Amino acid sequence: MTRITLKLPQYELARKKIASNYMQQIGLPETIINAFVELDTENKNYWKILTDLDTPFDVIYIKQWNKRAEIINDVPILKLSVDTNLESINEYTKLSWIQVPLTLLSPTEITASWNNQFQYKQDNPTSGLKGLRPPQIGALHAIASKFTSKKDFTPLTVILPTGTGKTETMLATVVSQQCSKVLILVPSDSLRQQIFKKFTTFGCLADLGVIPKIINYPAVFLVKHGLKTEEEAIEIIESSNVIIATASILNHSSQAAKLKLFELCTHLFIDEAHHVAASTWNNIRENFKDKRVIQFTATPFRNDGKDLGGKIVFNYSLGEAQEDGYFKKISLKPIKEYDLKESDIAIANKAVEQLRSDISQNYDHLVMARVNEKPKAEKLLAIYQSIAPEFNPIVVHSGLTSSQNNQKLEELKTRHSRIVICVDMLGEGYDLPNLKIAALHDQHKSLAITLQFIGRFTRSSSNTPIGNASAIANIADVDIQGGLQKLYAQDANWDLILKRLSEERINNEIKLQDVIDSLRGNGGLDKQISLWNLRPSCSAMLFKTECQKWDISSLENLNLRFAQTWHVISNENKILIILGVRNTPVNWGKFEDIDDTNHYIFILNWDEEREAVFVYSNDHDAFKTEDIAKVICGENTIQITGETIFKVLDNVQLPLVKNLGSSQVGAISFTQFFGPNVTDGLSQIEKSSSELNNIAVLGYENGDRVVWGCSQKKGKIWSPKAGNLVDWQEWSQNVWDKIHSEDEIDVNNLVKDFLKPIRIDKAYKYSPLFAEWGETLQNAFEDKVNILFDQTEIPLFLADLDVFKDESKQLYIKIYTEDLFGLYRLNISDQFPSGYMYEHIEGSLISIKTHSSTIPFEEKMVKDPVRIHYVDGSMSYNCYLIQINLIDNTFDVDGLNQINWTVDITKESMGKARTRNTVQFQTLSMIQDQFEIIINDDGSGEIADLVALRQENNEIILSYIIVNIQVHLKLVED
Repeated sequence: MTRITLKLPQYELARKKIASNYMQQIGLPETIINAFVELDTENKNYWKILTDLDTPFDVIYIKQWNKRAEIINDVPILKLSVDTNLESINEYTKLSWIQVPLTLLSPTEITASWNNQFQYKQDNPTSGLKGLRPPQIGALHAIASKFTSKKDFTPLTVILPTGTGKTETMLATVVSQQCSKVLILVPSDSLRQQIFKKFTTFGCLADLGVIPKIINYPAVFLVKHGLKTEEEAIEIIESSNVIIATASILNHSSQAAKLKLFELCTHLFIDEAHHVAASTWNNIRENFKDKRVIQFTATPFRNDGKDLGGKIVFNYSLGEAQEDGYFKKISLKPIKEYDLKESDIAIANKAVEQLRSDISQNYDHLVMARVNEKPKAEKLLAIYQSIAPEFNPIVVHSGLTSSQNNQKLEELKTRHSRIVICVDMLGEGYDLPNLKIAALHDQHKSLAITLQFIGRFTRSSSNTPIGNASAIANIADVDIQGGLQKLYAQDANWDLILKRLSEERINNEIKLQDVIDSLRGNGGLDKQISLWNLRPSCSAMLFKTECQKWDISSLENLNLRFAQTWHVISNENKILIILGVRNTPVNWGKFEDIDDTNHYIFILNWDEEREAVFVYSNDHDAFKTEDIAKVICGENTIQITGETIFKVLDNVQLPLVKNLGSSQVGAISFTQFFGPNVTDGLSQIEKSSSELNNIAVLGYENGDRVVWGCSQKKGKIWSPKAGNLVDWQEWSQNVWDKIHSEDEIDVNNLVKDFLKPIRIDKAYKYSPLFAEWGETLQNAFEDKVNILFDQTEIPLFLADLDVFKDESKQLYIKIYTEDLFGLYRLNISDQFPSGYMYEHIEGSLISIKTHSSTIPFEEKMVKDPVRIHYVDGSMSYNCYLIQINLIDNTFDVDGLNQINWTVDITKESMGKARTRNTVQFQTLSMIQDQFEIIINDDGSGEIADLVALRQENNEIILSYIIVNIQVHLKLVED
């Protein structure tokens, strides 16, 4: 006998079309086998192949080329496509099936045949043992343990980072749990096609040895078009084990067809489950309340804060995936280009440079260039073609047909092309490990989507020569916001930061899930509202308690005056939540049958470790907060009030009072101050004629912008933000720790440090240093704000601000670009009703355009004025001055040094060419040994001519060097 290796072609057992959708069932997938071959003496002109497969493929016959032969009954028979002798047969020999003796089973019979066919085998790379990866085994056991419950049908969430085998875990679940009618929901057509192919063949489960190679493969239905009738849905279910569809296609089906499909399916699998909070997805899941639902995702969180509504039963962290080698390392290769026109060229050059370097190291790598819009993709194609024509760049996007995109991607797979430019394609679920260079011409704004996208490039593979991944990005991009700023920072360690960003978000989700789970079933509120969707604002009353055990049994005696109440309790986390409903007569008429219905929430958390009680409510009076706290935690529960409350303002830098309330000492009168007249209230407090009652302060804490509000009499502290239950709980703990610091509180000393606007009737005496846009514009996304120079629109970030005084000491504000400008005079005088007036002097009329409106410059300055900073550290806006006095106004003349200039002192700027015969160049030469980093910031709108940094002890010294030639040469170092 002769030993051979050959590839058995795929055998399609059944195919069925229903309307515009179709089902496919494979009898045998494409399979490479080692076998023995012998000449068959009984059956002339056949070769007899003896395999290690199960019946009926244990013996296979190959009909010899161009020979007449009788068909042998009940055996699999192959034929050759070309003349081939026995010695030439190998795995590349093309064969096709003449006969396969397989019986077509019903979907129910197929599911039953899977009993005991699955093995929980784990791979062992050291010994070469094939099997599932440890995270896949772990996820399967977690799913199996929940499937044993006959009562709990809470959706299960399985977290597996991209590239760790999420799809194979789905396949293994179907077989091991004998899931009979599974609906699989996916987000895109490409992923639908990919999962369809995997399910028809059970992916690599047979190669891994966890299922037999000869098994009854599922009948898989691909839904590409909306279902029209109930009968169509019934026929699909009766013909299939697995149905794969996108949410959008199902939602374009008729209501009757959808409901029948959902009714007859036994399981729902949701792939890329971070989409499930969207209404189109959630509406589908709602139809599976009493059935098994499994949600698979790498990122179980969303930027909009909506929850996925499932129980996390398995979480394999990104850090674990990195440690176990399922993720290739990825590093950021940054470019820094502020000119957006040059940014794409710089990114393309860097990506091609990286590709050539990787190929020179024998890595089979590909580049994916990501953009947001199709027109930009076509422009990029020309750029890449000019830079690297040998790599035959291609473009794929949704505007092309499926066949066109598939044809282009085939060029990628055959390496005819090595660069693909994508517009929202090759994203979730796309599996091509050779994609190792990400050229981010447009970056995602969401952390979740960024993590998903990066996962495409970190996939490892044992079957192809690939190295570590690279990401090319412009770190000067102003669109990068929030947590992504850490990712795109200079010298960012992506492996470490991706791990931290991902795990922090997932751990927060798990912590919230534990709290929600502990609340369920202990009271009826969880049946009325989704506890996941609670978003209390960061506000709390704080109580000191001495109780050893909280007493929830007394809740029934509270006698709350609501029409209805519901509650839930977590004894584990010591949380009580009450929802009250009150009906009140409408205030716009007298009607017996029309009321206003109002809902009131109450959240109490007893922090046993801190001996504290935190309470949130949207109406503390309605709930009688203090009474409830005493009933539950004992009569010795005392509310924190008085000046201690103001300690929450400790460590707030540059505090600016937004509003405050004060009361006369020993009197009942109360005064509330808003806006510029806040100063009056502060003055009264400092003179001890009044006491501070409540205050809201804007400032900076630990480098972050914060707003704190507090009221000493009500004992309430707040911040203008909201979060989930865990966010509120952690915020309350932080507040408690701040006000229970050992620092003494003295309100008079506290308010002395506050920034106090005072009204002025003329321009401030000191010279203006620079101007900046107001708070609202600075916090807006700059790509959503344009400056209109008459009718010409310029992005905010491309326009500069300048401020100066003329000889008469009048203030001027200039808004300008390289080609356009508008000049306004800021007149400050008591003659104007508001104390100031902006007057257009010359150049273009300026307007501020946002997505919602276009407002003239003068009108915009009323609510969001430009802030002017002066040489003494003070700041003004409109006719109000805030004296910060960061520096002493006097200057010691002994600090002046005489310089022997060896250059032409009439030439100030060295420019980009670094002209040597200039004052600026000699200045640079004089200081270059004193600093580690020196930036030539020479240009329009610069903060200084030279910006220099050095490290000294544990501090970083920042110096601005301004070169200015007037009558005399001046060198100022600040």
